[in-house]
Amino acid sequence: MGILSEIWSRYQWSLLNRPYITNAMTSSTIALFGDTMAQTVFRDVSGQPRVTRAYLEERHIPTDSKLQFFSSDDASATVLDLRRSFIFASFTVVIGTPLWLRLYKSLDKFIPAVTIASSIQKGMMSWIFANSTMPFFIAYLTVLDQFIVHRKRPSWMTLTPPPAAISSESTAGLSHNMNHQSSAGVVGVVLAKVIKDMPVMMSYSICFWSIQWIPMFYLMPPHFRLVYGSMLQIVWSGITSYLLHRGDAPTTIHEGQPKSVVTS
Repeated sequence: MGILSEIWSRYQWSLLNRPYITNAMTSSTIALFGDTMAQTVFRDVSGQPRVTRAYLEERHIPTDSKLQFFSSDDASATVLDLRRSFIFASFTVVIGTPLWLRLYKSLDKFIPAVTIASSIQKGMMSWIFANSTMPFFIAYLTVLDQFIVHRKRPSWMTLTPPPAAISSESTAGLSHNMNHQSSAGVVGVVLAKVIKDMPVMMSYSICFWSIQWIPMFYLMPPHFRLVYGSMLQIVWSGITSYLLHRGDAPTTIHEGQPKSVVTS
């Protein structure tokens, strides 16, 4: 217990003295875990089959270790795409952590009282702020998914369809249908994602986070607030990642047919 107590004391010291780096490391690690949950546990809950090597072979989809991350050599083991997990976690490091640290400080300055009523006020204001930034969050993930995971080229950010001769390409051993939402380009994909996902995410978020406002703003010390929220992100990251990818082909492999972004 002495070692654990020492680790905990050092961690709390880091939260007070190095809030950005400590919270960024904590939150990004949790976000990585949340996305792997979305690729495994949440697929089970939603009734979707897990993506395994056997699943891919049955559909004659070639696999490539450069694009796929296998949990083992077993054909029945789940295939994880860690690229999308790191994209998901990168938002926390680059934008999420500094933004929320500043927001919490501003809320404490604007509403200094520590009461149940003020906690609900702070919670509602943080929820409104979070939803106002949600289009950017969806755009960030969608654009990076298109360029890194789906292997879209920057030149495809156009509102004109690509030439038929190059509408389908093979990239690193995987056949990608490059005509996937290409008539609207990446901008169209982002808009479709926002229209499809934002209302659903807002309804999920008010249900999930409203019950946490009193513990977060009334019971938790300010320096521990973001960590508490990050611990809740173990579940919320999985929910968010699943919602954002629920219409995607398994591990972003296209099986030769165009897929509509706005269809689950």
